[in-house]
Amino acid sequence: MYVPLGLVERKKQSRRKEDVLPEKGSELYHETEIKQTFEPQQFLEQVLRDRQSPQSQGKRIAIIGEPGAGKTTLLQQIAKWVSKEIEQSVVIWVSLADLRSHELETYLLEVWLQAVARKVSTK
Repeated sequence: MYVPLGLVERKKQSRRKEDVLPEKGSELYHETEIKQTFEPQQFLEQVLRDRQSPQSQGKRIAIIGEPGAGKTTLLQQIAKWVSKEIEQSVVIWVSLADLRSHELETYLLEVWLQAVARKVSTK
């Protein structure tokens, strides 16, 4: 199955001074405009390697989509590509289920790193 990749820039939203009624909630969400589409290899090279994303220069990306759309598969491909193409890279896979309510830094230092250290010391 082929799923096209699209670059969507987040639009700055104005602050609301009053609460929004539940029946008006859908008015907060507007159609987004896809700025550019990519073939998978083109995405890896242009956005990740060359940092050609206008707002974040490839530093921050979000992969969103419907369940079963291939988000995890794409993340696995990105991880494989990064470990192969970017010198001295370390790929760390953190599941949101594992992260739970931790801040990412806290999770990496207090949970993930200790688990890795235990695995290394038992070898």
